[in-house]
Amino acid sequence: MTEQKQRPSVGIAAIIRKGKKVLMMKRRNAHGAGTWCFPGGHLELNETFEKCAQHKTKEETVLT
Repeated sequence: MTEQKQRPSVGIAAIIRKGKKVLMMKRRNAHGAGTWCFPGGHLELNETFEKCAQHKTKEETVLT
């Protein structure tokens, strides 16, 4: 087994509103399967919060 480096992980969630509605997704095949969450994911090295939120939202919902 190879040794893995311990490093902090940053998670990003995008809260998208339209009027009084908020976009939420039902998790599947992940930690918390069957629960509701905002679109998001882990921040990549040298990525801004905004770029992460944009690409994770597009990746998970096809919204831009």
